[in-house]
Amino acid sequence: MVTEKRLRTYLTRDEVTQVLRAAKNSRHGPRNFGMILLAYRHGLRASELVSLRWSDVDLQRGTIYCRRAKESRSSVHPLKRDEAAALDRILRASRTHGGDYVFHSERGKRMSRSAFWRVVAQAGERAGLPVRAGPMPARKFATRTLGRVTRGYAARRPACRESKTEITSGICLALSKK
Repeated sequence: MVTEKRLRTYLTRDEVTQVLRAAKNSRHGPRNFGMILLAYRHGLRASELVSLRWSDVDLQRGTIYCRRAKESRSSVHPLKRDEAAALDRILRASRTHGGDYVFHSERGKRMSRSAFWRVVAQAGERAGLPVRAGPMPARKFATRTLGRVTRGYAARRPACRESKTEITSGICLALSKK
């Protein structure tokens, strides 16, 4: 019986770096870079990312409130310096658009999920990746990376019965302390 080799469904760390670099050099560089960076670092779904509001972001404290979908736990995550800087650039640029949402389309409306998917796919194409870049491969990279980093975290909390996306909030806290 012949078995086919399963294609990889996640991005490696180097591939994510290439996608971020390509996004930064695109037409809407600060916005695209910030969207992909936050989605990958915090393991956000496309719908969670485009629903992000400025009231969820506290740049002075360096925190972001991630409203989770699909019955996952919403929680406050710490922002790293580059994430806060990216959000600050987006905030300065978005003052002309106004609105409560962090990410806007060219028309000043809330970004759609499909528009975010296109942004990620285009950045992946510009980066010349060997695999298709999209929101799910980036999300899988985030959960794989965060899962590896916090195996010790789960061992210290044996009673913890959280799903991968729920663990993300605890993982981000562990990562921010390093």
